[in-house]
Amino acid sequence: MEEEIKLLEFLRSKRFILYVTIFTVIWLAPNSYYVFFSFCVFKPIYREITSGGIALIIASAIMIYTLRKNHTMATYYAWFEFSISAYYYISTIGLDWGLIPALSFAAIMPLSVKNYAKEIENKIEENATIAPKNEQKHTEKPNYQQALTRFLNENPTKKPSDFRFSG
Repeated sequence: MEEEIKLLEFLRSKRFILYVTIFTVIWLAPNSYYVFFSFCVFKPIYREITSGGIALIIASAIMIYTLRKNHTMATYYAWFEFSISAYYYISTIGLDWGLIPALSFAAIMPLSVKNYAKEIENKIEENATIAPKNEQKHTEKPNYQQALTRFLNENPTKKPSDFRFSG
C-alpha cells in the first residue's frame, strides 16, 4: 500500500510532469523534422541538420515559454506545432497543403526571435537590479576587516574566532 502511495505522489509531482513534457518534445520532433525536411532547399547534410535543429527548437519552445510564463508565445508555438502536425497527417493520406506550415513558419520564426530577445533583455534588467546589493557587500568588507584588526590589536590574547562583528 505504501508503494502505491509513493507512486501516486510521483505521478502528481512536478518532476513527473517535466519528464512527460520532455518525452513529448522528443516525440513531437520527428513530425516537425519530416515537414521541414520536405520543404528544405539545402543540400543533403545541411538539410538533415537544419530540419532536426528546427524541429527541436519548435518543440522545445512550447516548454520553454510555458516555464517562463510567456503564455502568449507558448500558445503561438502550440498552434504552430498543430499546423505542422496537421500537414504531416494530411500528407500521409496523399493530400498536399504545403501552404499551412509554410505560412505558419514564416510567422512564428520572427516572433520567436523577438521574444527570445525580450527574454534576454528582461534577464539583463534583473541582473542590473541585483548589482547595487552586491556593491553594498563590498563596502562592508573593509569595515569588517578594520574592526577585526582593531579587535586583535586591543586583545592580543584572543583569537579571530572570538571576534563578533556588529556592523
